[in-house]
Amino acid sequence: MGNFVSCFTSSTETFPIETRFKFPSPLPSWPTGEGFASGTIDLGGLQVCQITSFNKIWNDDEVTFFNPSPIPDGFSILGSYCQSNNTPLFGWVLAGKDVSGGTLAARWTTL
Repeated sequence: MGNFVSCFTSSTETFPIETRFKFPSPLPSWPTGEGFASGTIDLGGLQVCQITSFNKIWNDDEVTFFNPSPIPDGFSILGSYCQSNNTPLFGWVLAGKDVSGGTLAARWTTL
């Protein structure tokens, strides 16, 4: 009964900031203008791009499955897309391409 705290009070209490946030080290310098916003991202030898257009491959009363199309030259699809039939099409998938000179493929065969 002495520990009762009302959740119906109208006053709000602000708490002081005790410390300022600091990064543990300085931020790195970013490289200048090579392909920024080109539509692809290089993830260490795996280049990926976003695909937002699709071909319908199968449907029933509840859901429809899609494959991304068109796929840029040299890229492979990394998955298909599915959504319920009662909403407008809004999804996307990624397509990928090995630009590492074969080191990514060699890494996967040794796993």
